[in-house]
Amino acid sequence: MVVCEECKPCEAQRPPIGLEDFRRVLRYNPYYFWQMAQEEKAHPDTPIPRYGDGACEHVVYESGGTAGLAGGREDVWRAIVELSRRWVAYADFFAAPTYACFEQRFYDAYDWLDGPGAQRWAGQSGKGQMVAPHKYVEAVGVERLEKLATVAVDVEADVADENGDGLPDTVTVQIGDQNVTAQAELSELLAFRVGGSGDDVDFWQREIRPACFARLADGRVQLAFRSWLAVAPALYAGFAPAVLDPADLSIYIDEVEIWRRWHDPCAGVLVKRREVCSCGSSCRCGVCYACEVGAACVMDGQKGLLEVDRAAVARSCGGERINGVVVHYLSGDCGNETVFARGVAGLLNCFLCCDGTACCELNHWQTDLVGAAANGTIATRLRDEELVNPFGTTRGGVAVYHALRSRRRMRGLRV
Repeated sequence: MVVCEECKPCEAQRPPIGLEDFRRVLRYNPYYFWQMAQEEKAHPDTPIPRYGDGACEHVVYESGGTAGLAGGREDVWRAIVELSRRWVAYADFFAAPTYACFEQRFYDAYDWLDGPGAQRWAGQSGKGQMVAPHKYVEAVGVERLEKLATVAVDVEADVADENGDGLPDTVTVQIGDQNVTAQAELSELLAFRVGGSGDDVDFWQREIRPACFARLADGRVQLAFRSWLAVAPALYAGFAPAVLDPADLSIYIDEVEIWRRWHDPCAGVLVKRREVCSCGSSCRCGVCYACEVGAACVMDGQKGLLEVDRAAVARSCGGERINGVVVHYLSGDCGNETVFARGVAGLLNCFLCCDGTACCELNHWQTDLVGAAANGTIATRLRDEELVNPFGTTRGGVAVYHALRSRRRMRGLRV
């Protein structure tokens, strides 16, 4: 069976926050978090000494174990992915607006949305209601990614120190390509690292997220982002990686790809048809499924209730049966970034330094609220339901649990 591009299963969903979002919320020093520091012999007045002894002054490497028992950014990323999975399983909605899809298959010729009585679409009218697996559906549609241009980065001119602390902190690229200025809104632009990235780096790992701003000046688009997000990803790889000096301009990328990310409402519903032989039975001679664009609207976004219009794709010639319907949609809720980052800290099974004192706020949310008394009994002030919550007994996990329990307006919430 040949499946068209639009009917393929959904791509992997990106978690609601990225590593930079996690670092920013928990106020970890950006240079240390992104594997940067300076030797005091070469830079006596540096604000990021290689062996700092203050809060958040420990270098975080890509992989845990590089610095003894300390965790790395990979550990943080796994915790983000795991918390995202637990969040959706418990609350039935994403912690941030996320594109998802589901497919409703019909193995019986009479089983189409409303059940018996709708064997074929030819001449059929009316609508069928479907419930999406996730709540808080904002719109029906798909996420589109379109490459617009590749822009060179002049590290001598584009990497700058805006706050005057002696360390580069901002990269600004100028985009004069008319394809960018004419086709995309500024809010739709994304930047992806190219220079020095290597072929072994995943596409989304090259994404610079979030950009500081995008603005239009003299007919040219200016896209700015933080310098620690512009380091060539390949420099993080390998065993015993080096600590990078932010003043060394050779560590930064030399090109960025500018992409447009936008919402396409015209391909949110895809209908898969199976041809019918002249004898009236389903064809079993290897005929491909045909895909058509359908139509749907959100009836109750909070409950995930959608209404699919069958008549919008009905054919007058007949001769086909419905095999399945694929619905793409945007689902999720806003305003959960802070509590989500705290939950990630609580889910981390390691510290980001060897002695566990790297970041006061990070350690605060990592604290387990269940301990053992001298006689071996459990010592805790948590209630029974808090002890068995799916996010753990750390302070961050309990914070996520209470944040979701307080969402009383979410009728589908399981508590």
